[in-house]
Amino acid sequence: MNRFIVFFTCLFVFLAGALFAQTPDDSGVITDDDPFSDSSDIIVPKEDVEDDAVTEQLEKESVTLTGEIQGQFGYYFNRDFFSDQPEFDDNMYKTLLGADLMLDVRLRKGFKAFANLSVGYVPQGLPVTHNYTGVGPGGAGDFFLSEDSDLALILKEIFMDMNIGNLIYFRLGKQVLVWGRGYFWNPTDLLNRDKKNIADMEERREGIYGLKVQIPFGTALTLYGFIDATGAEDISDFAFAGKAEFTVGNVEMGLSAWGKKNDVPVFGFDISTSLLDVDIWAEASLSYGDNVTKMNTDGSLYRIEEELVPRVCVGLRKYFDFLDVADRIMLMGEFYYNYAGYDENMFEELSTVNLEVFKGAYYDTNNYGQYYAALFFSLSRFLVTDMSLNITVLGNFSDLSATVFAGVSYTPVYDFTLTFDLIGFVGDEDREYTYSGSVIGALLTLSMVF
Repeated sequence: MNRFIVFFTCLFVFLAGALFAQTPDDSGVITDDDPFSDSSDIIVPKEDVEDDAVTEQLEKESVTLTGEIQGQFGYYFNRDFFSDQPEFDDNMYKTLLGADLMLDVRLRKGFKAFANLSVGYVPQGLPVTHNYTGVGPGGAGDFFLSEDSDLALILKEIFMDMNIGNLIYFRLGKQVLVWGRGYFWNPTDLLNRDKKNIADMEERREGIYGLKVQIPFGTALTLYGFIDATGAEDISDFAFAGKAEFTVGNVEMGLSAWGKKNDVPVFGFDISTSLLDVDIWAEASLSYGDNVTKMNTDGSLYRIEEELVPRVCVGLRKYFDFLDVADRIMLMGEFYYNYAGYDENMFEELSTVNLEVFKGAYYDTNNYGQYYAALFFSLSRFLVTDMSLNITVLGNFSDLSATVFAGVSYTPVYDFTLTFDLIGFVGDEDREYTYSGSVIGALLTLSMVF
């Protein structure tokens, strides 16, 4: 607890000093992300467009095919490589060529269908148990190969939108939900299985199957509901979630609840606002007991019962002018507290057999310990106009390990981006961000949007 108090105090003293050191003329403001919106939603026309022109545009039927092709090559140096007798066989590399193909079919009156097929190709010769996307050799990823295949296909999303008189809106199918205000951590989100990737926050995730409903009451109140049918064999296996979002002045708040048969209900609250050009948000969940199965150091399993289990994240973000360029620097920090996190270092305490079981079924990346923080820094127009510098630090303060990303992103032509990142794994051996054995890595990513 003393480490938590010291860390929390230092982090927010640092952020407060940096955030209020300069006040730009134009700062970023948190947008109200609609839980039913996605990258394919229609852009709102300019204010000077006539109403009839807007109506005509919205009523147009269209079919579009868009996508993104991405190639990656990464190399990771093992700790033993820097010993007196280095062995290249101890190091790991990953290479991947993938694509997201998106079909968008729009009818009149807001009816729509959308599908995203993800294709991944990994050349033969790599270990079949290797994880080909994510932070590093031990990071979360999308593509896993069988022993006789080098191609992976994932239907990430496929859904239909419909409405009743533009009063009640429905989305049926496999979909990614925007649930909660947190940037990286979302303690109120018990729906999405595919979590955010710290190495690529814009990565398209795999959705879940179900029905969601949106009922807006002007701009002051919106009600949301979701029936989660992923993997359900019977109606009794469905999970249900509801949320009410409302606005008071420049403060946006939300109350949510999640429930499923044989599980304890989970309640959530989130809030976001802007104060003195600083974006501020918080998100928290609370349950009496926990629905996550955990492992003891002897390999036995258990769940937390008859205890209040809170999870909380708090974030700040500010933009700064620099060298006569508005909002050139972005600084953001987010803190996460997980009551249900492990006190023990499971990577040291478990036997070899139990550790493999733990990592395969009971280890939840970036949700394993009790105290976390992430710091994001970006500088646009770095060296040249089309290049940006990005630094991200993700730390587990329960076991004192961290992952550090430092890289540049270069866009020589529109819709083509080249990114180079150096990735460091900081901390003693056998910690959350060091258990893979890697100490430093380099990752080259090429991305083309069409």
